Amino acid sequence: MEYLALLTFVLFAIPISIWDIKNLTIPDILTALSAASLLAFRLIFTRNDILLYLGAALASFLLLLLVRLLTRKSLGLGDVKYGIPCGLYAGPVAAFAGFFLACVAAFLWTKMRRLPKDSPFPFAPFLALGTAVAGLTIQILQ
Repeated sequence: MEYLALLTFVLFAIPISIWDIKNLTIPDILTALSAASLLAFRLIFTRNDILLYLGAALASFLLLLLVRLLTRKSLGLGDVKYGIPCGLYAGPVAAFAGFFLACVAAFLWTKMRRLPKDSPFPFAPFLALGTAVAGLTIQILQ
């Protein structure tokens, strides 16, 4: 069943990432639909662990909000909100591992592209990729 959660996550991650690449924003409607779909999935298929996934969603949101506040808003509010579906899909361990992977990948990408330090860039594709890879890895290992 977890592969269905991955599919749901990826079906929303693709348009969210494309939109972020093109516009440097994430539409709230896509984030809300993604979160609602993953919440419905969790309520139907993983009801016993729903508090774990809700906690992961809240913790992901709060962690990204803290990053936004500590970095003087260098992380967009759309990215902060996108933490909610990341947590609902992956759960606490994979979500935080995914955030770590996202940071490493984004750092490497900015260095390879030789972007100036304050240059804006889309972070949602990195969040999506890191979360999906971490979530899939944990699914395979279980």
